[in-house]
Amino acid sequence: MHVRFRGFAHGNYPPNEARYISPDQTFLSTAKEYEVHAVSVYDGVTFLQIVDDANTPTFHPRAIFEVVDSTIAEDWICSAFPEGPVQLVIGPSFVAKDLGCYDSMVDQDRSAVDAFWQRVNARQRHGAEFDDD
Repeated sequence: MHVRFRGFAHGNYPPNEARYISPDQTFLSTAKEYEVHAVSVYDGVTFLQIVDDANTPTFHPRAIFEVVDSTIAEDWICSAFPEGPVQLVIGPSFVAKDLGCYDSMVDQDRSAVDAFWQRVNARQRHGAEFDDD
């Protein structure tokens, strides 16, 4: 899955997503395409995990992006949660297997970040950097 950052000039964000948009803490380039590494729904808001321009895997609200390619990776799984603010996580198992895995990725725990970069590097070595088929 690939998205393009719209930039903050877009500005017409749904109120439930606007509260999670912080231009001063966002390191993205307008019109640049980013690979999506996971998707979550938190408190009714869809978030996309991308590697930002500071080379950090971060989750951002869907509203600041346009989808360029909606194809997802073959190794993604989906977990839905009946209670709590996290309702859904889709991505590799080290992110989406359970809430503990998701929380570790969001909190940038070293083991989760290491697993993230191992996956990214393996996909790049195998020519899958922009080919999720």
